[in-house]
This record gives sequence, structure tokens and C-alpha cells, in this order.
Amino acid sequence: MADLFLSYAREDRACAEMLAGALARRGWSVWWDRRIQVGRSFSEVIERELDQARCVLVLWSSASIQSQWVQNEAAEAARKKRLVPVRIEDVRPPLEFRRLQTADLFDWKDGLDRPDFVTCLQAIEFLAGHTASKPIPPYAPAAAPPRVAAQPQPQPMRYAFAAPALAVGGRQPVLALVLSALIVGVGQFYNGDVKKGAVMLVAAIVAGLLSFGVGWFAVAIWSAWDAYQVASGKAPVWA
Repeated sequence: MADLFLSYAREDRACAEMLAGALARRGWSVWWDRRIQVGRSFSEVIERELDQARCVLVLWSSASIQSQWVQNEAAEAARKKRLVPVRIEDVRPPLEFRRLQTADLFDWKDGLDRPDFVTCLQAIEFLAGHTASKPIPPYAPAAAPPRVAAQPQPQPMRYAFAAPALAVGGRQPVLALVLSALIVGVGQFYNGDVKKGAVMLVAAIVAGLLSFGVGWFAVAIWSAWDAYQVASGKAPVWA
């Protein structure tokens, strides 16, 4: 049984292979190579691996949004709350998956040492229930190439701008948003406000029952945005 199931269109095999390798180097076991041994049923193998995986990564691209196989696998993962959607091209996922926060890896050909990949790893660790055997590496921009010495010349005035803070108290705003989008209130638990998270979860259940599911989505959006605001150090949507 693999920790992770990687769902993708055959046109995106190169990206899937690179992503599977990067995840394996972090210590995860990944099922992604769809070549099936002779004499075995393709659908049975897929179904078994999909059912046993702790987390399912779906790569959305112009090819995969047209693939019925990928959509079926994504739907099953979403039903079991194990889905981590990743866009590798600037496309709109199928309608039923657009309410989920999606990671973007548009520049995957340039390598995966980027903040979006770290966000993917954090979402995987949450859904899989344990961390990888190797820690998530901190993101560090590539070092600038050495400058060639030149004769001193008058230089125009330059201004340096500090990069905006990405987290408050060690919390990642995007991860907080993803958690509440997946399960209402979990983002508030992540931010340390257990009471608010419990209230939002109960509100979502009640609203969903009274409105045939519509109210659940409204509270989920509310919860996700509140979790993002608090993790970013901004005013909460609901105090």
C-alpha cells in the first residue's frame, strides 16, 4: 500500500514522474506508474490503490480536465476527504472541484523547490496523518550569481522593499484556508481557536441540514476566509 496516489493524464506523465520522485525523496511511498502487470485487471488495481492511499494528489491540466478517469479518481478522493488538487497548467478544474483550495505548480519544469510545493507537502501531511521521514525543507530563493568587479561609477539611488510576511506565529495562511475548505472549522483549530472552530463546524452541519447542503458551502467559505485572515495577522471575519 502506498501513502500517496497520484492521479494524472498520460500527457502529463513527465510532471507526474518529477513530482513522484520529489515526494519519494521526502520519504513518502507514491503509486503513480500505471503500467500494470500482465494478467492483472487495470480497473481492479487502480481501485485498490485508490482505496488504500492516505492521500490523493490530482494534477489538473488541459488534458486531465478532459479525462473521465482523472475526474472519477478525484471524485472518489473528495468523497473520502483525501484530495489534494494541484494545477500544473492555468486551467479551471471541473465544476465540482472548484470550491477546494488548489495549489499551483505552473513552473514545475524549473524545479519543485518553491513555496507552493511546500504547501502541498503540508496538506499531504495533514491528510495522511503523519509526517514524512525527512523534514520539509525551508524555502530559500536561489543565490544571485557573483558580480564582476568594475570601476566605481556613480550609481542611481535604489530602493529596497521588504517582502511581505507569509505567516503569523509560524502559521501558514494558505494551509489554514485549505484546512477549513476541506473540513469546516479545522482552520480555526490550526490557528488555536478551538471554540470558534467547533461553533463553525456545528453551524455548517445545521445550515447544511436546513438548506439541503447549500448552507454548508456558505459556512465553509466563511470559515476558510476567517482562518486565512487570522493566520495572516489580519482582522478575523468573525471575532
